[in-house]
Amino acid sequence: MNLGSITNPVRATGGTAPAGSVTFRTGTHPARKPSTVVRPASNPEGPLASLIDRIVGHHHAHTRCELDRLAALAASVGAKDRSLPGVARAIDGFATLECELRAHMTKEEVVIFPYIASLEWALRTGRTPVRSPFSALERPLRTLLEEQGEDHVLLDSIRKASSGYAPPPGASSAIHAFYEGLAALEAVLDEHGRIETEALFPGALELEQSALG
Repeated sequence: MNLGSITNPVRATGGTAPAGSVTFRTGTHPARKPSTVVRPASNPEGPLASLIDRIVGHHHAHTRCELDRLAALAASVGAKDRSLPGVARAIDGFATLECELRAHMTKEEVVIFPYIASLEWALRTGRTPVRSPFSALERPLRTLLEEQGEDHVLLDSIRKASSGYAPPPGASSAIHAFYEGLAALEAVLDEHGRIETEALFPGALELEQSALG
C-alpha cells in the first residue's frame, strides 16, 4: 500500500467512518494520557518503534511543554494588550490550536502508535498480529494527516493575525514571548509532520501489508 495518495494533509476524504473504526474528531479535549507507548515487555524494539519513541519522547513532550507555557502567557495578557491589532485573534486561534494538538497527540499515543508497534513486534517475533481496532491503517492515517493540515490552517490564520508573529507597537513582554513561542512551535510541528509523513506512516503501511497480507 502506498501513502502517496494521502500525503496531502488538507485533502478531505468525505464519507463516514466504517463500523469498528476509530472516531478521531470528538469536538472535546480528551483526558491527557502519559506520554508513553505500551508494548509487550519482551518486545525487541524495531525501527518504527524506535521512531515512535523519538516522536513521543521528544516531539510530543516538547510540544506539550510549549503548549503549557504558551497557554500561561496567553492567560497573562491583559485587556490593554488584547485590544492591540491582531492580538485577540492570535490568542483565540491558539486556544483552538492547543485543544486540537492535545487531542491529536493523545490519539496517536493511545490508539495508532501502540498498534504500529505491536505489528512490528509480531512480525519480528513470528507472533500472531493483534486484531486491528480499525479495518486498515490507511483510513486513520489519512485522518491524522488531515488533522495536521487543519492545524496548519489554524497556524496560518494565527500568523496572519499576528503579522508574521510581529508584536504590535506597545505590546508587553508577554506578547513578545508569546509570539516568539508560536513561531518556534510552528517549526516543531513542521518537523513532526515531516517525520510522520515521510517515514513513520509509509513504513507502518508497508508493515501492515507484510504482517497481515
